[in-house]
Amino acid sequence: MAAGGLFGWLFGPSREEIWKELAADTGMEFRDGGFWGADTVVAEARGWTVILDSYATKTDDNGNSTTYTRLRSFFFLLFAALERLRVLGLAEDLRGIPLENA
Repeated sequence: MAAGGLFGWLFGPSREEIWKELAADTGMEFRDGGFWGADTVVAEARGWTVILDSYATKTDDNGNSTTYTRLRSFFFLLFAALERLRVLGLAEDLRGIPLENA
């Protein structure tokens, strides 16, 4: 019988099992959200953090919901824009601003 017992055998592997396998196969990190939090798969490369997670929204008055899986990334656009202006010579006044995160 598949992992997860009878439930796993009937319905296939859970999202958690698939995400753990994805993280292990690709060198990413699976973060267990616990009972109340959301599980995530996190990858970091060249200063970028990419997060795979899921969330549910209520879609109708009967309490039905739709679950979405999303891929998110955060970056410091401000630092990149300031550095670009400085390099182009358009931001002479910005020389004292640290741009290590650019």
